[in-house]
Amino acid sequence: MPASTSSPSPRRRGRRVWHFLLLASLATSISGALWQSGWRWMEFLDNIALDAGFNLRGEVDARAVAHDLPQTRGFLLVELDHPLPRPILTELLKKLRLARVVALDLMLPDQEKALSESETSLPAYRAEVARWNRDNRGLAAQIKKSNNVAIAAWPENVRDEAAARRGVLRTQIGWVRPAPAIWNAARWHAHVRVEPDAQDGLVRRVSPWQNIAAQKSIRPSFGGHPEFVPTLGLVAAAASDSLSIKQIEQSRGAGILRFGKRKIALAADGTMLVDYLGGRRSFEGDENRVMAGRVLEGYEPEDFKGMTVFVGETDMAAKDTFPIAFGDVPGVHIHAAVAATLRSAQGPPGVLPLPLILAIALGASLFLVVPLLRLPLWSCLLLGIVEIALIFGAAALLFVRGHLVLPPSVPIAAIALTYNGVALYQYARTRATLGRFIGREMLGAALHPLDDLRLGGRTEMATAFFCDLRGYSTFAEHLAPERASRILNSYTQVLVAAVAPFGGRPIDYLGDGVFILFQGARRGKADDPRAGDHALRAVRAALAAQTALRQWQSNESVSLHAAIAIHCGEMMIGVIGADDNLKLGAIGDAVNVAARVQSLSDRCGYGVLITREVLSRIEGKIAAQRCGDFEVKGRAQAVEVFGVGEKTEAGDAKPLFDEPI
Repeated sequence: MPASTSSPSPRRRGRRVWHFLLLASLATSISGALWQSGWRWMEFLDNIALDAGFNLRGEVDARAVAHDLPQTRGFLLVELDHPLPRPILTELLKKLRLARVVALDLMLPDQEKALSESETSLPAYRAEVARWNRDNRGLAAQIKKSNNVAIAAWPENVRDEAAARRGVLRTQIGWVRPAPAIWNAARWHAHVRVEPDAQDGLVRRVSPWQNIAAQKSIRPSFGGHPEFVPTLGLVAAAASDSLSIKQIEQSRGAGILRFGKRKIALAADGTMLVDYLGGRRSFEGDENRVMAGRVLEGYEPEDFKGMTVFVGETDMAAKDTFPIAFGDVPGVHIHAAVAATLRSAQGPPGVLPLPLILAIALGASLFLVVPLLRLPLWSCLLLGIVEIALIFGAAALLFVRGHLVLPPSVPIAAIALTYNGVALYQYARTRATLGRFIGREMLGAALHPLDDLRLGGRTEMATAFFCDLRGYSTFAEHLAPERASRILNSYTQVLVAAVAPFGGRPIDYLGDGVFILFQGARRGKADDPRAGDHALRAVRAALAAQTALRQWQSNESVSLHAAIAIHCGEMMIGVIGADDNLKLGAIGDAVNVAARVQSLSDRCGYGVLITREVLSRIEGKIAAQRCGDFEVKGRAQAVEVFGVGEKTEAGDAKPLFDEPI
């Protein structure tokens, strides 16, 4: 067999290698596009790696938060076990009046707005409303006098009345603010929206700014105030570093938050990662937290001079509690962590640039492609799993050591797409290769996922077509094996191509002999070569093969001629061989007769011989000449043979009968 037929040429190998390289590049590009689109499954993988990085780094000791970390030095959490009445909150703010900033993570709703018009007209309610207004005025006066208070609006789900009128029950996010007197008295205005990730409900990111003006159709506008309101942690951090919120807001850019001289990169949705120091214990040191009752009883205003104070409820039973990587924490802890993240010299953990992420993903894909070219798929699957585990480990380690985030979802998706792409390619190539051995008709049964390929088959009427190249053995005796093999393969190729349009299926190759099977009647137009009975199609295919092989003889400059014999009858068509070495075959007396009749070609002088059984199916459609009755080996009864088409020059005897049938 020539080398070109046993293995692909170096040029073809090179093309296939380039195909695999292009597949890895395409997988990387798709992974990057999915990541940029914010596909949730990729975000889920990134979150797992991020949480692993936090847990690998561990929680910072509460004493270190108070003493060793510059970004948290001067932070103090004033904790409440329950909501404070307005007069007591006023007294608390008096104690905190010398602090640099007092960030209130408190919901101070306007109680009067919760009453209906009929309720406000009642005397008892009027007295209560008057007391509320008096308390609000006292609190507002103290807030204005202290001039260091940041007060926040909070989001709530509200009913969409327009949708309700259409019979659709739908809610939207609306902003709620304190009573106007309190809101207007504050020096800074902020929001306290904390939005957990959709997959697992953990809070990993916050939005530094919220456009509350866009919600004014749902809730009254914050008239006279900026459209974009910063988060409470940003206000506290800016006030701690004596930065102007207005300047920060005016310097906002696409994907950038300018905090002093530093530029902090934001995600595509405008959020930033929070660099948590730990869970509840991070701010539980004696110098970091104090209960509100102790502030009122045991401290003086001078004790809080220049400090950044966060005031909020820390009761874990309150609804202002959120899960993070280290466990559940009160909302005020999250705002303190945001402020610490912004004040840190490193800022939030930085995400690697997209080109570098894609380069890592491409490298991971190519690292898998090389073994895929040589190793079985199952071993490459194990290699891919190991590679994914290493990528997760590298992402966690990079977070701990470099304060950088490597989204592992991009290289992981690239690895998965590359592996599946190569696997699909190999599956398709295996199907195509197997189909060339056993035939396309048999391929579906051989690869059926619910059935095993077993020995046996079914019995049916079919036509056996045997073709033999006369004189080939003597001819090949004087040729080099490569030359003889090339001629034989060329002959087989021409023969198979000639019978294929008529539904002929090669079953076996016996040296220079070819066994072709024609099954079942096919439907089609009258002039369609695939139409008609299997015997008729076999004879037409034989005549077409004769013409094609004559052209082949001329091209190859050989004096060989083909002898074809056709017989039809019942045969078992299916899988034959041994359990571990199967092949498609056909067995029966009809097959044996066709093989024996083929040897009569020289005696009859025709290139195409048929039997009486075939003649009965083609009578009136194709002319034939009777050659006579012949005894064939292994059969007691003589076989009546007929010649079809032109006579051959070969033959040592004339036909017994010349008259047309």
